Amino acid sequence: LTVAFGATSDMLPPALGERSIPHVGYRMGVRGTRRSRPFGLCPRANVEGGSPNTTRGNLGVLTKTGKIIPQGVLVKIAKFAWNTVWWVFMNELAPQSTQQGKYVRPGYSFVCSDVETFPTIDGSGRYHLLVGNPCPWCHRVVMAARIRNASWIEVVRLVDDAEKASRGGWIFDEPFLGRYRDLREVYDAFCGDEAGFSGRCTAPLLIDVVEQRIVSNESADIIEHLDAIHVDGRSSDIWLRPPALLKEIDAFNEEIFDKLNNGVYKCGFSTSQEAYGESFEALRHTLDELDKLLATNRFLIPGDRFTDADLRVFATVSRFDAVYASLFKCVMRVRDYPNIQRWFLECANLPIPGGGRLCDTVDVDDCRRSYYGQLFPLNPGGIIPQGPSHAEVFGLDAPMENSNVFPFHAR
Repeated sequence: LTVAFGATSDMLPPALGERSIPHVGYRMGVRGTRRSRPFGLCPRANVEGGSPNTTRGNLGVLTKTGKIIPQGVLVKIAKFAWNTVWWVFMNELAPQSTQQGKYVRPGYSFVCSDVETFPTIDGSGRYHLLVGNPCPWCHRVVMAARIRNASWIEVVRLVDDAEKASRGGWIFDEPFLGRYRDLREVYDAFCGDEAGFSGRCTAPLLIDVVEQRIVSNESADIIEHLDAIHVDGRSSDIWLRPPALLKEIDAFNEEIFDKLNNGVYKCGFSTSQEAYGESFEALRHTLDELDKLLATNRFLIPGDRFTDADLRVFATVSRFDAVYASLFKCVMRVRDYPNIQRWFLECANLPIPGGGRLCDTVDVDDCRRSYYGQLFPLNPGGIIPQGPSHAEVFGLDAPMENSNVFPFHAR
């Protein structure tokens, strides 16, 4: 009731409070004398050190209507109204299946499926990769670009602000290319349709500013192209998807996508208990299996090398304890899985071409602020937890020493 109506113990009937406190009208002094008092302020007992008359009261809905409308009816009405608004916004935020309240990730409108059809790579700065820090799908593309040292792509950072965005949530701090204010305007200008773009404006987004067209907005597709395209002097000599391991990597990625990468979203965006329970159990089983796998393997694909499989899981695990465990109701903590935690901290400390470590490709504190601040159907009060922090997630207070074995596959 305190959530639904803001009621405090001195407004509830004695049977509902912890102790019986005589009700005093909001215009009555403690001795019954008439006294002017601002509306909504009620005298309170000085319990556990609280100062009397220093707290703000409320409209007293239960007290004023209790004799006319039963309390149970009021609670049911409040819950129905709240749940209806929540359900509408959840369906706008996260599309649902027609049955059981399951979250269904939308498809992608632009995919460049053949490397041979990829436009010419030159020094004109034609390719721009638009990404947002909080997004794990953007993060894995950023990691691939950094590991491949793809200097032929210019990475442009997006900011998430649903109140300022015309559609979706991504905007630019400064107008992109001098004229685009948010991601929707880029989609409209680069989609190739004079009528504009009508779908979901998602990131990452890879565009060609010379031909003014969208190359791809599917993260897995972009990663594959970043790895396959090699430009002498402008790319590192690293394979994330070595040809000899492609079948094994793709099979692992397909298995892990639905249960972990997208599985955390299926937990957080479920609109029924049944859908949530099913997604949660699949997620828990997947984490158990990963922990067993990593008990005998340094990385996720057997061997001593970091691959695309590790990259995609790393993006999700980076956000798990700080966001998904609580906001998405995933419950478990990565730190409770010793082998996953060992793997995660080793990956976080991997040196990458151009300088820095893998953990430098994301800001977990910004992720936490974004998820809790922007996904208001999941956190309508907007209160942002204090942690765990970026340093705590990645164990930066006590960085571990990496093996001397080169952690990547050489081309």
